[in-house]
Amino acid sequence: MLRSGLSSVTLAALGLVLGFVSVPVMVAGLGYAGYGVYSIAFTVAGYGAVLDLGFGWAGMKFAAEAHAQRDRDAVAGVLWALVLHQALVGAVVVVLLTAAADRAGPWLMGGAGGDAARVAGLLPTAGVWFALSGLNGVFVGILRGAQRYVAAAVVAGTALVIGVGGGALVVAWGHGLHAAAGCQVLGALAAALVGAGALRGYLLPAPRGRLISASVRELRRMLTFSLWALLARLVQLVMLQGDKVVAARTAGALGLPSYVVPFNVAQRLNALGSAAVTAVYPVAAGHHRSGRVFHESYFWAARVVHLCTAAPAITLVVLAPLFLHSWIGPEMAAGGAGFLRVLAVGYWIVSVASVEAGCLEGWGHPRLTALAATGGLIAAAVVAALLALTEGGLWAVAGGVGAWMTVTGLLTTIAWYRVSGFPAARLWRALLRPIGEMAVTGAVLGELAGGWVTPGPGGLLACGALVVLLFAYGLVRIFPGEERRRLLGRVAGLARA
Repeated sequence: MLRSGLSSVTLAALGLVLGFVSVPVMVAGLGYAGYGVYSIAFTVAGYGAVLDLGFGWAGMKFAAEAHAQRDRDAVAGVLWALVLHQALVGAVVVVLLTAAADRAGPWLMGGAGGDAARVAGLLPTAGVWFALSGLNGVFVGILRGAQRYVAAAVVAGTALVIGVGGGALVVAWGHGLHAAAGCQVLGALAAALVGAGALRGYLLPAPRGRLISASVRELRRMLTFSLWALLARLVQLVMLQGDKVVAARTAGALGLPSYVVPFNVAQRLNALGSAAVTAVYPVAAGHHRSGRVFHESYFWAARVVHLCTAAPAITLVVLAPLFLHSWIGPEMAAGGAGFLRVLAVGYWIVSVASVEAGCLEGWGHPRLTALAATGGLIAAAVVAALLALTEGGLWAVAGGVGAWMTVTGLLTTIAWYRVSGFPAARLWRALLRPIGEMAVTGAVLGELAGGWVTPGPGGLLACGALVVLLFAYGLVRIFPGEERRRLLGRVAGLARA
């Protein structure tokens, strides 16, 4: 699991660095309204994931099980079924976004105008990006299921470097929205070619005869498992992509970045959580009968994710205005600091629960994760309704999203501990109490730093220093003595390898 996790963490670190560097460049180059247009166009394209029907997660599970049994033909059958399905989904999304672009732009922006026209012009390109990214998702999932973790990270990293990094470069060079969107398409295309090359042993020679009927049978076999994953995915799409649509209609393209930028910052807290779930899921699927033996592997992963997520999350909560002012500017700090705090707490909780979600689904309990997501949706609706009456539209969006992540994460964690029988006393002693100490320490240090550190490079250094201090304290408390030396030794050995 550590080998799988290291490649995922490396990819997450790459995404974190690219996001930290690219967002200020994009906001400055495109302007607040332009960045809002760019964000909403790609958010709408992401809604095509509804048509995935949950086959992405199911495919990783079935590929992991087939690989564990050394059944190469079964892995190839899963891969071809998912490729054909995703190609069809991508084509449908491209056609729909191209045909509906002129109507969708004014609806998303709340009326006709320049921003609506720019959104309409960008939607077809975003559709092509979605189609290629869907294929990349299939390739990455199968590679992980086949325990080719480095290759999976290279595929995803290619899309990130060219799409995100390249987009920021062309904007810095004075190009506009369409050039940045073109980099996203180019990155997705390059990643698809890399992924197809990495899986050529499964793709070639292509199965002869009844490829379509065989793929349909394979998809039907995965469907029972994937239906629950589909429910969870639908709820996730409603909350984590539908929020941008509501925010755009509430605040317009000009006001959207005050929500989107804090959201994107808080989302980086989930970088390790998403890396962990993709690492733990195939391992759990391959060892779902090992019971107590799997507990130790799980608890190592859970503690690492808690440690690495808590340190930056606490820093963002206590130093949100200083961070945004130093990173983007005073306007973003004034408009987005409150949203950043709420979203950071939500992403903190749902990120650390990602390990438990991966274990539940790997052990064949996708129904529980879907029900947890649905329970979170009910809580989100209540919180959003209350805030809409008292604070206004954007706060209703942020509060609803934060409530969904918090409740979903807590319910998922409770479900896993009930299913696995992991001892609650050990959880409190070895994990929750040290995390509480980190939170108190961060609040005290953040209060001191916020009073005398001025915004700018020094502000960013202060935020980074607080993250390092909290991480160091948590490392000592969560991984005492020999465990800490063993963890660092294994990480160093795998990094050298």
